[in-house]
Amino acid sequence: MKIGGLDIGTTGCKLTVFDEEGKQLGKAYRDYPVRRSVSGHETDVSVIMDSVYAVIREMSAQYGDIAGIGVTSYGETFVMTDKDGIPLHTAMLYTDPRGKEECAELAKKLDVSRQTVFRWESGNRVPDLVMCVKLAKILKIELSELVAE
Repeated sequence: MKIGGLDIGTTGCKLTVFDEEGKQLGKAYRDYPVRRSVSGHETDVSVIMDSVYAVIREMSAQYGDIAGIGVTSYGETFVMTDKDGIPLHTAMLYTDPRGKEECAELAKKLDVSRQTVFRWESGNRVPDLVMCVKLAKILKIELSELVAE
């Protein structure tokens, strides 16, 4: 019996297979492009998924008795899908600069010195990379709708 660890990273994914004693037996890796510009950091969701499926197929062909796979992923990145799981847009990465101004406004509205809403105990501001603000931009939701006055 074998177990696998699947790491879905910002620029690539890998699946590492281990035996019962924790000895590494094999590893498969696929990278994928990330589009970075001043206005945004995005990647194509279908390319990520194709890469994930490819490393699973490769390791499954070599080690047919993989009993389970643990999955980890990179920082806050989201993909909105339709009811069938089909992506509606590219993945906006956690490093995407969109929403920086809105984050500053959100921090002011929340009085982040209280640190109660997001439970961030180290730091004194809402990080520029907060995904709820990026999601609000995609959905065209006004910041005032996120925070009650």
